[in-house]
Amino acid sequence: MTESRSFETTFFAPTEQTSKHAGSLAPGTVLSNKYELLEQIGRGGMGVVWKANDKIADRLVALKFVPRDLKRFDTEMNRVRESFRRVHALNHQCICPTYSLEDGGPLGYYLVMKYLEGETLDSYVTRKDPHRGGLPIDHTVAILSRVAVALDYAHLNKVLHRDIKPSNIFLVKAAGKIHVQIIDFGLVDEIRETLSQVSQVHFDVSGTRPYMSPEQWRGRQQSAATDQYALGVVAYELLAGYLPFQNSDVQILGNAVLNLVPEPIPTISDDANEVLLKALAKDPAERYGNCQEFVTALSAIWTSVAEGAPPSSSAWTHHSLPFTIPHWDWRFLLGRCAMYVFVILCIIGAVVFSGIGWHRPVAPDPLPKQQDGMETEPALPLKTSGTATILPLIAFPVFSR
Repeated sequence: MTESRSFETTFFAPTEQTSKHAGSLAPGTVLSNKYELLEQIGRGGMGVVWKANDKIADRLVALKFVPRDLKRFDTEMNRVRESFRRVHALNHQCICPTYSLEDGGPLGYYLVMKYLEGETLDSYVTRKDPHRGGLPIDHTVAILSRVAVALDYAHLNKVLHRDIKPSNIFLVKAAGKIHVQIIDFGLVDEIRETLSQVSQVHFDVSGTRPYMSPEQWRGRQQSAATDQYALGVVAYELLAGYLPFQNSDVQILGNAVLNLVPEPIPTISDDANEVLLKALAKDPAERYGNCQEFVTALSAIWTSVAEGAPPSSSAWTHHSLPFTIPHWDWRFLLGRCAMYVFVILCIIGAVVFSGIGWHRPVAPDPLPKQQDGMETEPALPLKTSGTATILPLIAFPVFSR
């Protein structure tokens, strides 16, 4: 029977050989002749994280060390390299860039990522909602819409995250706007899974338990719907202030995820609860087609309730979003463009006909015209003032949403 121990305890217990190298990590240490360590900023699922200065590129980076034991297994290390290449190829404004995978010698490999100045979503929620009563739905939609777009982009490029949770969603505020960055994209779980295969120690090789989908608990194949489920858990947690299922006993928690339906959140509408339940469906095939479709459904409910009113916090207005909230679908955009074209053509027509009127006023027909045996009203002359013709068209309400 395999022993179950923590990921960090097993693979970060210093050996006699490596402890002296680990102890040499201190501010001012230079790795790979280019990364100068500045300060230790955390210890994540894989190990120590350092803030460093890239002396060649002249930029701040974050260095995340990979468990040293992994370096001893060439085949499995090649799998990690391949996973890194896929993640490295992702280029999206809401995905934290991973620059390189470096060999640190006795220290093992380490990831070089963009250094983010801000806070994780769980820290943001703790600060904004200290009593855990739930965030407003407009805040939730504004955050999740960006995460959803980034996840769908990654899925189109055949990359799964497999560990979506608030601590892997980073919020960066710049110029009055809040930008979302997803971190630890797929690599952490790849390394966990690799280490489980080369050791006799059992790990939760995929995801973080409260956010794991039923297929993850069953050890079945994962898909884009797996990330959507985790996003649904995050949405539930943001709106309710608590997780849909939570228990310190692994067996009880697993049974709840596999067999129980989450309780409706009393502070949101029945329609909103139905949207959440669909994203949290036990069968991946019963969830939404993609992550954006899920958030769009949630956004549509908020829009109908708010009746077009702006969000309650100016920091999360539509204008502050780095991209459009995806509930504006192609039909709405097409209708809006058609309206703008119609108004522009009316203005052009008014200018042309008004110009004609300025040079040659049109007199009314002396007699009514005949059309299909019916008499019609005499045509009214255009006014010689172009302003009177144009202003009503300019005052036509521009369609917006």
